[in-house]
Amino acid sequence: MTKQVTVDAYAHVGLPRFGSLQQALQAMERQAIAKAVLVLGPRVPDVHTLVVAMQTYPDRLRGVGIPFGDTEQQRLAFSRWMLDAGAIGIRLESQEALDNAEVLKLLGERKRWVFAPGNQLSEQLSETYLAWLMQYPEGHIAAPHFLQAGKEAVSSLSEAAHELIAHPRFYPIFSRHGGMGSRQPYPHIDYLPWIQYVVGLRGWEGVMWGSEYPVLYWRNETMEGARQWLDALGIPLSDEQWNKVYGGTADRLFFSAPAPTPDQVEIAAWVDEQFDRSRTVPLFAGPGLELPMVEYAALWDRFSQSELYREGGTLGDYIRLRLMESE
Repeated sequence: MTKQVTVDAYAHVGLPRFGSLQQALQAMERQAIAKAVLVLGPRVPDVHTLVVAMQTYPDRLRGVGIPFGDTEQQRLAFSRWMLDAGAIGIRLESQEALDNAEVLKLLGERKRWVFAPGNQLSEQLSETYLAWLMQYPEGHIAAPHFLQAGKEAVSSLSEAAHELIAHPRFYPIFSRHGGMGSRQPYPHIDYLPWIQYVVGLRGWEGVMWGSEYPVLYWRNETMEGARQWLDALGIPLSDEQWNKVYGGTADRLFFSAPAPTPDQVEIAAWVDEQFDRSRTVPLFAGPGLELPMVEYAALWDRFSQSELYREGGTLGDYIRLRLMESE
């Protein structure tokens, strides 16, 4: 058996901040990734791109929405539109889950997924999710960004968090490899105690890998580095275990059944009115470089079509080369 990435369990899409569908597909082709779960990023309600992705590639792509809107009623309405359009679930940040009980109820009743970033696993949130899993026996939770650094990360967990991580319908996704508090350079060996703890509870068949494309480029990382991360850590995985983490489990959970049947939805005008396109995109660590979304989108377009990108280069290298050419 050979090692093969078959499913990226957590990647972003959505213009202008997270890129186009074509760019996401191009990234998949470069890494020979057969399928992906595409997730709208926070506060970027690009419904059109997600709907086109889900409906054009029902065998390759699954979509996850967000609870967008200024009010609880608007967030519920937007979540319902996402599910009606065929999304398999909704991404809920910690406070969003606590503030939007009706969205959680909707997901439970529709038997859809909660995508819950795992870096926000407070005692209150853990208890909320445990109660949801008990109330909805066909409900499932996927937890992207499920990495923490240092031995104290495990010892500081609440009993509710321990119970949630061990729950058979809770699935950690190892993503955001360079952005979860590691104080060590790649491959971030201070994640090892956390990985050993999580895998000790769930086994390798109970965790998944996600790239967090294209956000990993904002940290000056590459898809190649992200997919080689577990190997670089020196973790002794068999080919069978590796293939479960890098796609087998995600394929079973997200693609073994047909995608939800989509309905035609009409999105209210307030969605576009509330879409804040003035937000900047943070590039690189520390103070870094803040670019307006429109300017970043133009930069990303050029970088993603460059030879450097195809060769696995970083966004930082691309900017440096362009600056040298301008001298």
